[in-house]
Amino acid sequence: MAGTFVEHVNQLAADLTAQLILNITDVAAIKGNVSTVAGDSAAINAIVAQIIPNLAEILLADNNAATATVQAGISTTQAGFSAASAAAALLSEQNAALSYDQFDDRYLGSKAVAPILDNDGNALLVGALYFDTVTNKIRVWDGALWSDALILTAGSISTMTNKVLDDITNSVGANHVHHEVRNASGTTIAQGTVVTAQGIQSGTDYIEVVPLTDNQTQVAIGITHTAILNNGTGLVLNTGMSGDFTNTNIWPVGTILYVGTTGGFTDVRPTAGQYQACAVVLRQHNTQGRLLVEFTEPKHIASTTQQGYTQLNNTLTSTSTVQALTAVQGKVLNDALAGKQATLTFDTVPTNGSTNPVESNGIFDAIAAKADAANLANYLALSGGDMTGTIREAYAAIAASDIAVSTASVFSKTISGATTFTLSSIPLSPKVSGFTLELTNGGSAVVTWWAGIKWTGGIAPTLTAAGLDILEFYTRDGGTTWRGFVSSKDNK
Repeated sequence: MAGTFVEHVNQLAADLTAQLILNITDVAAIKGNVSTVAGDSAAINAIVAQIIPNLAEILLADNNAATATVQAGISTTQAGFSAASAAAALLSEQNAALSYDQFDDRYLGSKAVAPILDNDGNALLVGALYFDTVTNKIRVWDGALWSDALILTAGSISTMTNKVLDDITNSVGANHVHHEVRNASGTTIAQGTVVTAQGIQSGTDYIEVVPLTDNQTQVAIGITHTAILNNGTGLVLNTGMSGDFTNTNIWPVGTILYVGTTGGFTDVRPTAGQYQACAVVLRQHNTQGRLLVEFTEPKHIASTTQQGYTQLNNTLTSTSTVQALTAVQGKVLNDALAGKQATLTFDTVPTNGSTNPVESNGIFDAIAAKADAANLANYLALSGGDMTGTIREAYAAIAASDIAVSTASVFSKTISGATTFTLSSIPLSPKVSGFTLELTNGGSAVVTWWAGIKWTGGIAPTLTAAGLDILEFYTRDGGTTWRGFVSSKDNK
C-alpha cells in the first residue's frame, strides 16, 4: 500500500511540474492572462510546498514496507531449507546403512575357516572376499570354490624393471607357460609325467588330466611340475624350462625328444602315424636333468590313408613304400627313362639294359606299341606274317660267368680256368628265349654248366682246348629246361 501511495505522489508531482512548464510558456505567449497564471502558479507552489516536507517520510514508509516483505520471504525460505536438510539427513542415513550392508555381504572380514554363508546367513555372492588368518591371504569366492586373490601392488605394475616374472606360481612367466590342472586319473600323478587332457572341471578353469598312454591317439599338453594327488590340483608345464627333476642321463645335451609310445620321452621319432616333438635336453643328469619344452600339435606322417609329412629318400635303390624321392634323384630317374625311350625307335634294337627280348615273331612289344598308323605297314604284326629286311641283335662279352639272357642275343667268353656258368634275366614262360655262346678255349679247363640243359645224346660236348666253339641254347618254359648243342666246333 505504501509503495502504491508513493508512486501516486510521484506521478502527481511529475504531472504538475509538466503542466506548470506548459502554463508558463502559455503565459509568455498570452500576456493578457498573466494575472491568472500568476494565481495558478501560487496555488501550485503551495501544493508543492506541502508535499516536499513529507516526501522523506513517504519514501521511508515505502522502504520499511518493502524490507518487511523481503524478511518475510527469507523466513519462509529458511524454513524450507530446514525441512530439506532434515530429509537429506534421513536419506544419507539410509544410504549409509545400505552401503554397509552391501560391503558386509561382499567383504566378510577375517576368518580362520572358509565361510559357507555370508555374515547375514545368506548365500555367498560371487566375488565375496575374506582374509584367511591361517595363510594371511585375501581369498575370493568364484561361485564354487574359494581361491587366493591376485593382489597387485604399485611396485608390481608401475614398471617391469627387476620384477620376478618367472616365479613358478605365475601361470605365465618370463620363461614358462603353465596350465592349472586337476588330476582325474584316480591315483597320484608323479612329478615330470607327460599328461593329456580329457576335459575340464565343471565350474572352474582347471583342465582335467591323466597320464598319456598312447602317442598315436592322444595329444600331450605338458609335464607335471610336481606330484599331483588324485582329485588334487597343480601345474603342468606346457612351454619353457623344466625344473631340475627330470632323468635325462641317457640323452646328450641338445637331443630332441618326442612323446614316447606309452608316455614319457623318447629320442626316436616314430616312422608312422603321428609324432609330437616336445623338448630339447638342456642338462644331462639322472635326477636333475633339465629340458626346454614346447608341447604343440602332433605332426602326421603321410600314408595311403593319411595326409601329412613324407620322409625324402635320396637313392634309387630304396625298397621303402612310404618315402618320396628327392628332386635330385627324381631328375636322375627322369634322365634314365629319357635315355631308355630314345633307344625304342622303329629301326633300332634296344641296347643293354632293356628287358624286352626278341620274340619268336621278331617284333618288340615296345616297338609295336610305339608304331603309329602311318608306319604300321612297315612292321610285322604280332599275329604273324611275312618279314623282310634285317634283324639286328645285341652282343655282350661275359665278364665273369653269369649270362644275363635278356640283355643280348650273342655272348662271348674266353676260358682261362675252371668256370661255372649261371643264368639271369630269363624271360617268363610261355615266351621262347635263346642265345648264342662263342666259347674260346672251352676245353682248356673244367666248365660246369647250369642245371636243366638237355644236350645232344644226353652228354655234354667235348670242347676245343685252343680254339673257338659256337654253342646254341634256347628255352620255352622260363628256364626250367634248356636245349643245348654245338653248332660249330673249332671254328676258324
